Amino acid sequence: MINKKQWLKCYHYLILTIIGGIGLFLRLKLAITQEIWLDEINILQLTHDNSLKQLIFMNHWDTAHPQLYYLFMHFWQNISHHLLILRLPTLLSFIPAFILIYFMASTVKNKLIGLTVSLLFAIHPMFVSLGFQAKMYGLTIVFMLATLYCFIQSLKNNRQLWPGLFVLFNTFAFYTDYSHLWFFLALITTYFWFFFTHLPQRLRLKKMLTPILLSFSLMLIQLPIFIIKLPQALILEKYTGKPDLNYILWVINQFTGLWNQHYYITLTIAILILAGTVITLQKRNNNSVKRFFILFIICSFLLTLAFSFFISQKFPIFVHRNMLVASYIFIFFPILIPDNSLTIKLLASVFIIIIASYYLFIDLNVDNFVGNTHFVALKNQLLQIKGEKNILFFTQPNYSYEINPLTSYYLPDYQKYNIKITQININQPEQLNILKSFKSKQNIWLLLSSESINFLQTKQPSYLDWFINQAKNILGCSHKSCSVFKT
Repeated sequence: MINKKQWLKCYHYLILTIIGGIGLFLRLKLAITQEIWLDEINILQLTHDNSLKQLIFMNHWDTAHPQLYYLFMHFWQNISHHLLILRLPTLLSFIPAFILIYFMASTVKNKLIGLTVSLLFAIHPMFVSLGFQAKMYGLTIVFMLATLYCFIQSLKNNRQLWPGLFVLFNTFAFYTDYSHLWFFLALITTYFWFFFTHLPQRLRLKKMLTPILLSFSLMLIQLPIFIIKLPQALILEKYTGKPDLNYILWVINQFTGLWNQHYYITLTIAILILAGTVITLQKRNNNSVKRFFILFIICSFLLTLAFSFFISQKFPIFVHRNMLVASYIFIFFPILIPDNSLTIKLLASVFIIIIASYYLFIDLNVDNFVGNTHFVALKNQLLQIKGEKNILFFTQPNYSYEINPLTSYYLPDYQKYNIKITQININQPEQLNILKSFKSKQNIWLLLSSESINFLQTKQPSYLDWFINQAKNILGCSHKSCSVFKT
């Protein structure tokens, strides 16, 4: 006969399963309903067109990301080109991430907090958005969480398995996305602070010194490639520009999940969390694992934000991407709720319910978050037109990022429906003469990439209109169908 304790345990895991099901459903729904977008297409083309050797030594245009995810997708897309299959690894990454978050929160605090933190992760708008795309971030989060979990387990018991797994997952995380650098920096900062200030724990911490050094050594293997590719990577990130305070506040809003909210709300929450951290760290009765975990949370956020902001003032780096490290750390804030104050517990519960409700009922505009591409709309319009269609795509020289969707993922559709694509260099007006060969054609589409539009507008405000009119005159658009489409 099942006793009360067993019933409570079954009930507890039933709730956990329901929460996990909700999180998986939200991601699966987007994976089915959302069209493929620019970054996903470019990843698929990059991993398809380059050999293993080129992917390993990063002899391709995307030098801002390391190799592991690209190597994986090189083989994975051979299984199927169905969009849901391509997104399946990211979708499935939610399951281990969800379980790791639950066990970490339960280990550091208790099972109720484990459920709470798992709920926040399952329905957090940013994680739902990242949780369906065929990109590296879903796997990065899993590897980071696994690294942290193995480190905590190494502090709690003497099994040799955990330090070895710590090295393995730390290496996987770094070679999946460079944002892991900030995670590792926060981890070793917290480690050495504990090592020199918590003498009773020094012996237990000392055994992790070798795994940390080994992990660092394995990361150093990438150093020659990293240094060689760094200038190209900085050029690639140049579009981000220098972030100001408003941009930083917007980034924090994104990663707290409080989209479209006033910044003072985010700052108030940040102050409350910081105050809770200080109070928790001052209590000597807290166990060392809990103190280490909380200190790591605040350290990862502050180091990532500070370093990203100040480096970006001189070198362009993507602050938004770097904050990925601190983003999932935010959901662990319920650990700060004290056990001995009923009033604070009630207030914290109300606060968590409000945030969870906001997450669930927010208008999740994924197009704004992932950078919606107009190629989907263009494709749908073109496929409705009968007969031959001619796309004249004006781009800058050697700029293939925005033409990739047309020449790779959608190419079979275009070939099937007799759609022809011609790329024209916008920097050389004499190339307009190429248009003369299309004068007798019907259904002409003048497609201008955002890069080409920016280039034309920097010359003078009216130059873009002049350029389009020149192209229309050469094509004789006054006598037939010509359409202008801007990406």
